[in-house]
Amino acid sequence: MSNTIITGSEPTQTAKIAVVGLSFGCRGIQLRPTNDDPVHVDLAQAGDAFAESMKAPRLYQWEIADQATGKIDLCVERNGMKYLDTRQVLVATKKWCDKHDITDVILVCASHHQWRVKLSAKKIGFNVIGVRTIANQWDPLSEQWWTRGPKRFWIREVPTFVYYFLRGWI
Repeated sequence: MSNTIITGSEPTQTAKIAVVGLSFGCRGIQLRPTNDDPVHVDLAQAGDAFAESMKAPRLYQWEIADQATGKIDLCVERNGMKYLDTRQVLVATKKWCDKHDITDVILVCASHHQWRVKLSAKKIGFNVIGVRTIANQWDPLSEQWWTRGPKRFWIREVPTFVYYFLRGWI
């Protein structure tokens, strides 16, 4: 994954579980998201609550990491303008987890996105012990047209699911 930048630290938890947050949509591909990015604020709050209560590391895609309030153990970023897809983020996260002997994860993601996230995570080798979703997932200001509403999402998600299936990723 030469297009992936991973920044992180040693985990501070005692349990062998991690909270993995995957983004949904993006405001400002060229700029970092702002605090008025409601989807990623909600995802960060959900992930932070789990991580704090379980003393688990936070492994977040950059849009969520930018909104988080606690220590980020891993921030998976893109390199330049290349946006990382669900699988690329999970593969990068799995590498970090393997280094720290973590196999159990709680996934934090948008509800419509969860089924592909969960299937992909299991295929990569994670033991998914839970999924926390958010209801506020559509952002009419997202630069990714498929995350602006449910009809748009399914127009893109069905061929994406087929693509993942044919490649053996789910």
